[in-house]
Amino acid sequence: MYRIEFIDNQHSNKKLEERRPNILIGSTEYRGHWNKYTSLIIFLEKQNYDLTSIKMIYFGNGNTESGLCKYPWSRKILGFNNKVHKKIIRDKYEIRCTANITYTYPRENRWFVRPIFEKNDYGVLDMIPQYDTEISNDNIEQLSWLLGHELFHFLRKTKQIEGQNTQSQANVFGFKFMREFKKWKGENYD
Repeated sequence: MYRIEFIDNQHSNKKLEERRPNILIGSTEYRGHWNKYTSLIIFLEKQNYDLTSIKMIYFGNGNTESGLCKYPWSRKILGFNNKVHKKIIRDKYEIRCTANITYTYPRENRWFVRPIFEKNDYGVLDMIPQYDTEISNDNIEQLSWLLGHELFHFLRKTKQIEGQNTQSQANVFGFKFMREFKKWKGENYD
């Protein structure tokens, strides 16, 4: 089970690091959407993925739309008597998703998912980009796409799913995650 907290955007990063919750929900403006957030978190728990190596999932809002999956990493440092030591900088994954609050909903999401190559009249291969489209009815559904996209990077890095860790495959997974969330939400919350 996750410990869920609301945070205000005024908190410093030091305070965030001291709290170390699994799921952070940023900004007091989202407090009215508690049931929608709860539905997204319950849906995530029902996916049967091993999320134990995630330190934090952060949901926020702002004037931009962004997502980030931070991987664990360490670096070697030179210690006493020139011995090399490993210093752990981040020991677990972090996922951050921020929805743009200035958008009006419903909103169309259109993202690149795969290229198709066709020969043109001169016999040269042209790449024709293929896009997928889905409608977000509110910012929680938009966050579900972002969460699915960033979750793909985590699941691929931890070898829980097949595929290549590319942006286009993460987009495909994000659309799949969003569609499943919308269907599940419609059955349980509408």
